[in-house]
Amino acid sequence: MSFLKEHGSLFSVNEPKELEGFNCGDLDIDEFFAKDCFGFTKQLLGKTWEFLPNSVQSISAVMFSISLRYGS
Repeated sequence: MSFLKEHGSLFSVNEPKELEGFNCGDLDIDEFFAKDCFGFTKQLLGKTWEFLPNSVQSISAVMFSISLRYGS
């Protein structure tokens, strides 16, 4: 984890404008991060995070969603 702290920052994605212009070249993934991930958050199904490197803050190095599951 110290590598990540030294070389960038992790941000919680909360609004569509934060991911405006995101394009990884895969239509399904692009659509998920443009539209679907926000519904997942509202329904408490998952949370999306973005890692931005210190060297280039305008380009996402990593984008991921963590699925939340309650119960067994």
